[in-house]
Amino acid sequence: MRQGTRAELITQLTEAIGSATPPHPLRVAIDGPPAAGKTTLADELATALRAQSRDTIRATIDDFLFPRAHRYRNGRYSAESCYFDAHAPSFPPASSTSSSSCAQN
Repeated sequence: MRQGTRAELITQLTEAIGSATPPHPLRVAIDGPPAAGKTTLADELATALRAQSRDTIRATIDDFLFPRAHRYRNGRYSAESCYFDAHAPSFPPASSTSSSSCAQN
C-alpha cells in the first residue's frame, strides 16, 4: 500500500468495509501499539461510516486494564509493564520500549 493522506486511508477503509458481505454483522478491529493513533482512527472511521448511513457501534477497550498488581509488577513507572502488562497482549512485542505515562489509576 502506498503512502497517502489520512482522508484517502479512511476512504479505502470505508470502501473495503462497504464491500464486505458477511452473513452476520461485520466487526472491525483496530490494533496497534500504545500511542499509534488507534482511537483517533477508529473515531474517524466510525464518523465516515455513519455519514454513509451505516449502522455503527463504536466500542473501545482503552479502560479495560489488568488489575493494578499485574500492571505494576515491574514497578509503577516501568515502560515494560506499561507496554506489556496494561492490557491483554494483541500485538507482538516491540524490540524497544520507551517511558510513558501508564502510572495512572
